[in-house]
Order: sequence, then structure tokens, then C-alpha cells
Amino acid sequence: MRRIVVMCAAVLAAFAVFAAVRQDASSETYSQVVDNSDEERFASSKSWKKSDSGKGISGEDYRFARPAKKGAHALFKVAIPADGEYAVYARWPEVRGLNDSVAVGVETAYGTKWTEVNQRKDGGLWVRIGEFEMRKDEKFPVRISHDTEGKGNVAADAVKVEMVTSYEEPNANARSGSATSSEEMRTASATGASVVQAARKYIGTPYGPKPHGGSLAYCRPYKLMDCSCLTRVAVYDSLRKTLPDDPTAQYRYGRYVAKASLRPGDLVFHKEAGASRPITSVGVYSGNGKFIHASTYFGKVVESEMKYIRGYYGARRLV
Repeated sequence: MRRIVVMCAAVLAAFAVFAAVRQDASSETYSQVVDNSDEERFASSKSWKKSDSGKGISGEDYRFARPAKKGAHALFKVAIPADGEYAVYARWPEVRGLNDSVAVGVETAYGTKWTEVNQRKDGGLWVRIGEFEMRKDEKFPVRISHDTEGKGNVAADAVKVEMVTSYEEPNANARSGSATSSEEMRTASATGASVVQAARKYIGTPYGPKPHGGSLAYCRPYKLMDCSCLTRVAVYDSLRKTLPDDPTAQYRYGRYVAKASLRPGDLVFHKEAGASRPITSVGVYSGNGKFIHASTYFGKVVESEMKYIRGYYGARRLV
């Protein structure tokens, strides 16, 4: 019996050490955003003009340029702290007349990798370009080209780079041993963006809490919505996936994603002030540190800063 107790104590101690290492590694996830207004980290030629027209602009303005052969790139000096795998995102405003064939270049350990994006879609959102093996202290690791055969202006607003952590729960392809292509990554990002766009349709809808023991009949899009009503409707509108009308129950769907690895379309869960339960509210992460939710404070569906969440619980990814 004594030997069994000692063995159990050893197992628990080993598990505690593993958990501590896992937590420390997760807390070291790196992320940086560089905006075009950051003079020390952004560079472009005079062919790139400033504009503040449009919606979903990061900061106060963005740069744009007309298509040009051999035109100088817009350069983003994102700090890469160590050699490793990084997820790269780009952002452009929602404005008419942008180009549908824009090349985003990422400096990798094996040379420049170019990925084409359509700037006529997903304006105002962080669009995932892909994951790349990048080297420490690369001078300008992300760039946007206006050398394109597409029609319309090319926008350069902001980019984001995040270190990929091995502690993020793997997706289905990784578990099965097959590789995830950059095309699949862009498809997943576009699908997440559709959840955001669906949620944004209901901004301004009055907030209405369900009565005790309330039912789905109380969820009335454009008329009266609470937090889980909003996410249930937004997810169904964009993905045709049915969720329960309860934030705690919704947390059982999808897969876990670390806070530092959030991307548009993820559901974020938190506890409101004074609540005894760990989850009382849910919203849709919309990118750039913001989320869309039915707010008791504002009395309607709003898009606000996640930094004001005090009881953050976790996030789930459905796509």
C-alpha cells in the first residue's frame, strides 16, 4: 500500500511539472501588429498614397497604389524574435475599387514566398496568409506588391505575425498525418470571416435576456437578441451549423484555440461581473483585438474591444 501511495505521488508530481511547462510555453506565444502609420516599421515609395476612406481601417489611414510593373513594394518591418514557424495575417479596408489579385510576400528561410489575395473581399478583417518558417531579425519580412495584372488599387494597411505554438490543439488534418495546404488555410480563414460578416449584420439589434428557462422562441434576429442567440444565428447563417442557445453548451462545440492565436470567426467566452458560473457570455472574435457580442452594458449588439473583458474563459474554433 505504501509503495502504491509513493507511486501515485510521483505520477502527480510529474503531471504537475508537465502542466507547468505547458503553461509557461503557452504564455510565451509571440504576436506583433505593424500598421502603415508606424514610420519606424513601415516603408514605401511615393507611389503609395494615404487614404482614410472606407470601413474597417486599422489605425487612422492606409496606403494605396495603382497597379504598376516593377513597382516598389510596401514593406512591413515585423520583429521576428527567433527562428521558427509563424502565422502571417494581412489587413486591408472595406472600400470599393480594390484589386482582386494582390501578392503578399513573406521572407522565409527558403526565400520569398508570395501568396495572392483578393482585396475585394474580407475588408476590415485579419486574413490569414499562411504559416511560414521565418528567420530571426529579417529586416522587412512582410511586403505587399502592386505589380499585378488585376484591376483596381492595391491597399497596404497592416500586417500581423504570430508565433505558432506546438501546444495549440491540432486540427483534423494534423491528427490524420496529412499536411494542410496554404489553400486550405485561406479557405478556413475566409469561412471564419463569413461568420464575422454574418454577426455584423445584427449590430444595433436591441439586447434582450431570455426569461428564466427561456427557449429559442425568444431569439428574434434584428428584434431582440442575447449573446448566445447572436452567435447561434451568425454561425448558422454562415456555416449552416446548428448550435444550442446557451453559452456554456456552445463551448462544447468546435476545438480549443489559445487566446494569442485567435482569428476572425472564433467564438470567445467569458464570465460577466458578479456571476458565479465560469461562462455567462459569448461573442464572435472579429479581428484586431475586437469581438461582436450582445452587450448588457450597451443594451444592444456591438463590436467592442476584447481588452475590456475581465472574466475571459476561453475560445473555440468551428472552422
